Amino acid sequence: MARHNKLLITAVLIALVLALGVFTFALADEWQQVIIYTRSITIHALAVSSNNSGAVINITITAMRPGSGYVYVASSPLPTAESGTFLSSSQIAALVATYLANQPFNEYNFLINVEPTTLEIGGPSASGYMTVAMWALITNHTLNPDVAMTGMILPDGSIGPVGGLPAKIKAAAEEGYEVVLIPYGQQIYQTSSGQVINLISYGRSSVLM
Repeated sequence: MARHNKLLITAVLIALVLALGVFTFALADEWQQVIIYTRSITIHALAVSSNNSGAVINITITAMRPGSGYVYVASSPLPTAESGTFLSSSQIAALVATYLANQPFNEYNFLINVEPTTLEIGGPSASGYMTVAMWALITNHTLNPDVAMTGMILPDGSIGPVGGLPAKIKAAAEEGYEVVLIPYGQQIYQTSSGQVINLISYGRSSVLM
């Protein structure tokens, strides 16, 4: 009886080993090795809070290949202002960047990580800079870390106007930036109160203050 039990246990163990071997072989046949290439870059975007004070916000963008055409946004707090146009403009930035780089959009994924801030990020004014950063990542270029930029990306690849430019320029100057890129045509800026400001002169005076 004991011998019969030993033979039965041995038979069961052999069956389990064979089953595991077949199962493992099937898994090995289905799994494929994928090498993911990633590059990251940090840009210095300009933002304005609800009380019209400016700030420089670091945004780290990572490009991953292979991908599926996804753009992921991580920030605290989450983008909610202006109907969450930060999210939609991020998608446009990725589409334009891959088009300008002559690369298929659906072969990349992008991760956009906004540094923790008390400002409520939501507008599209960083999307122009994000487009430049994405293009630089997938074409193996670098960006000048001493430059700050603001401007929204449009689907045709042009840079659209944004608000709060005097406050943004002042914040950049206070952080030590001497070069701030603004949308073409906004050199002469009219505030909500009707004041007209030459932003080139304003920027120079802000740097010297």
